[in-house]
Order: sequence, then structure tokens, then C-alpha cells
Amino acid sequence: MPILLLSIIYALFYGIEFNTLVQMPNLKGWISIVFQALVVTLFGYAVWTRLISVHGLAKVTPYSLLVPISGLFFGWLLYGEVLSMIELIGSGLVLLGLIFLTVNFTDRKKILGKRQ
Repeated sequence: MPILLLSIIYALFYGIEFNTLVQMPNLKGWISIVFQALVVTLFGYAVWTRLISVHGLAKVTPYSLLVPISGLFFGWLLYGEVLSMIELIGSGLVLLGLIFLTVNFTDRKKILGKRQ
């Protein structure tokens, strides 16, 4: 609602016809809307809720860091967006951090080659 109000104010201030600001999405836009509504919202939150109920909030919460990374990945995959070096480095650091968060301490010793 605030964006609609700001659009109307902008159109009135600059003398732009409001019809030029509001456009219907193309096919790719509708596919994106349906994907967001069905797959992300219904399936994603159902899986997220199930994981929290089974494994607990403390174990599941770090995986919310994957949301922006998956957005970058699917933007690159589906829309051909070009990822900058800082986005790639940042995504790699987040993934590396998740690996260190999710591997428990005894497994870390095995991975690093330090056995008791």
C-alpha cells in the first residue's frame, strides 16, 4: 500500500499518467509469482516448520542464511543475472560458516585429522 501511494504521488508530481506506472507482468513474471506463491510459500514453509518440529530451532535456524544465497543462485540460473565477485565471495563465506556450524566437534577432529 505505501508503494502504491508513493507511485500515485510521483505520477501526480511529475505529470505522468498513472497507467504508464502500473503494468501487467509478462509470462516470466507470472511464472515467478506462481513459483513464489506455491513453491516457496506453501512447500518451503511446510518443510521449514517440519524441520523445526523434528530437529529443534537451534539446529535449523542457521540454514535461514541460505535464503539470500538461493535467491542469488536462482536469479543467475533462471534470469541470467550476473553475480559480482563480492556476491560470490560472500556466498562462499556463508556456506563455509554453515559447514563449521553444522559439523559437530567430534566430526571436526576427524576432518582435521586430529584423532583422540
